[in-house]
Amino acid sequence: MATEDRHADLEAIYKAVGAYGQAEFERLARRVIHHLQRMPASGIFGDDFHYRSIWDEWCHEVQEGPHELLEHAMDDTILPLINKILESVPAHVEALFLIYVAGRAPRGQGTAAREGHLQDVLRRELEQMAINRDIEHLRA
Repeated sequence: MATEDRHADLEAIYKAVGAYGQAEFERLARRVIHHLQRMPASGIFGDDFHYRSIWDEWCHEVQEGPHELLEHAMDDTILPLINKILESVPAHVEALFLIYVAGRAPRGQGTAAREGHLQDVLRRELEQMAINRDIEHLRA
């Protein structure tokens, strides 16, 4: 019976950490978006679009791309922001994030791989927000 109780407790802990992790990664993605919205659009997509920020252009890239020439340039913009945001996470929160991503990462990966996975999880959250964003009103 004690083993079953422990298993139920662990399930409840993972469920709570999962809900917390999901909410926090959404919040962190909004912080990345905030930074991207303050960067003026590059104009890479020309006059056919009225994009005001890099966030607008990145939404286009995620929805319509990848465009081979832009893929690396966008990574060079997005990844440093993701890393900056993740570096600001306190250690006690990062510990919960590592538990959160442990269930998402392939088994057998070490801590360094899981920490790299934090970047992947945040990027996927950001991509999902970009996919869900309606940018049709920004077409010329």
